[in-house]
Order: sequence, then structure tokens, then C-alpha cells
Amino acid sequence: MHQRNGMYYISWGCFYATGSSPYGPFTYTGVMVDESLIAPDFRIGSNTSEPWYARDDFHDRHGSFWTHGGQWYWSANDRSHSSDTADPSKYRDTVLAYLHFFNNGTMAPVVINGTGVSTYSLEATDGRVEAENFFEATGGLTVEESDVEDVVDVMTHGAMARRGSWFRVGGISEGTGMLVYPAVEVPSRGLFSVGLVVKGASPGLWAVLRLGETGVAKCDLGLAAPGAEAVENAGVRTVSCDFQETYRGGGMSTGALGGLRLPLEPVFRLEVQFQRDGPKTTDGLGGGSEVSLDRIQFY
Repeated sequence: MHQRNGMYYISWGCFYATGSSPYGPFTYTGVMVDESLIAPDFRIGSNTSEPWYARDDFHDRHGSFWTHGGQWYWSANDRSHSSDTADPSKYRDTVLAYLHFFNNGTMAPVVINGTGVSTYSLEATDGRVEAENFFEATGGLTVEESDVEDVVDVMTHGAMARRGSWFRVGGISEGTGMLVYPAVEVPSRGLFSVGLVVKGASPGLWAVLRLGETGVAKCDLGLAAPGAEAVENAGVRTVSCDFQETYRGGGMSTGALGGLRLPLEPVFRLEVQFQRDGPKTTDGLGGGSEVSLDRIQFY
């Protein structure tokens, strides 16, 4: 059993029920595993047997729920990689996944694969780091449900494609707080630019990105800075970031370097810090001062 925002969740396998008291009554609510979000090498047993809820992918993955660093996680037993050939059910590993909640309190389906948490492969995600899958958040930053119709790109997890991601990071209108993504993996030593996909705007609000030992980039989350790219589509826009400092090669150059493309380390720590350079207003692109971050995009 776990509790969040006054709602109690009691789970068995990957099924769960909810109630307003730890003593019940509880109402069956749903299942937090979607077969299309399980990587093929993590599937267990038959995926065509009926009834569907008796398939191993569902009833055998009982686990635990907890929160750390502002993020919710789910861990569960997994025998998809069992080394016990005589009886695979006797040997089990553990899978770990980010856990997010919809506005009505229901749990979104989790992604089960070999990546798990804390590592972000730019090759596997076409250069995307989903904002809500942070490893640590400070300053009141929170995961919030997206309006799916407002997200412009198609994301694919396993075999299931949706229009955009389900969630964003909000609570950044005051210009405080930081998001941490500890291990971003780069597919090659090519040159990269970076941008943010955001909804809303707030003049004077900036995002500062620290990219391991590569350098620092700064993104204007208010009205687009001169030379920055801001494309609005159904309330969502992509803002290019200018590199402010670079550290590669042992040297350092400062000042606005524009849309310069830089080489990135094979694995680097990404920090996104929000800061305010001016007073909060209600003017600006998007019609308000609230800003939410959908993802960090490398290209």
C-alpha cells in the first residue's frame, strides 16, 4: 500500500484499487502495466492467452512504490532474464521505472526496459530527454499531466505511439528550482545543439543548462531573445538555447556563442536550472506567466 495526495493505493501484481482511507473501502481502479510499453526482451510467457489479466506480464510483476528527490518510482520482480533454465520462475531480477500520476489520481502505465532510470539514451529517443523523467527536482518543481492535444510531436514507447508525452514539469513560473538528469548518453561524437520544448512563457525567466564538462547554455523562456528560435504550435514552442561558456579542450570562452553546435561527452550529467532576470509579469507569448517544460531536445 502507498499513499499520495490523500489517496490510498492497494496493489496486487500490477493491479490496484484506491480509497480515501487505509482501512477501505477500496475500489478497483486499473492496471499500471501496458504490454506495448514492455520491451520485447522483457515480455514473459504468452501474450495471446485469455483472459488477458492472467498473462504473466501482469500478475507476476508485484512490486513496491516510493518517492525520492521529488520523483515517484516503481520496482517489481522480473523473471524475463532468468538464468534458471530448468525452472525460470525460481530466479528473478528487479526492474525499476518512473511512476507518474494523472490528474484524477490514476497511475500512468510504466515503461519496462533495460534502461530503467537515471540513464537517458539520445540514440534511443531521437535526442529527447523527457522532462518528467528527472532523477532529482528542487525548488517546488513538480510533474503535471499534459494536455495531450497541445503536444506537437509523436512519441513512441515500445509499440504504442501517442501524440506527445503524457506529462510535463511545472511549478517553474517563479524562476526557481533545478532538474537533474545524471547520465545522458550520446550516440556519437557529432556536434549538437540544444533546445527546450515548453508551453507558456514568462518574460525575464531563463533556463540555464549545464552539460557535464562541455559547457553552459542559456534559454529565454519569455519572449524569444534576438536570434533565438521560438516556434509556437498549439501553445507549445521550441526555444533554441545559446551556449554561454564552453570548456572543451581545457580552455574556456565566454559570452553568447549563438546556436553553435558543440561536441558532447559520451555520457554527461545534465542540470536544468531556472532563474529570473526580471520581474514576473502576465504578458508574453502564450498569454501568461506560467511555464511548463515538456522535454530537452538535442539535435
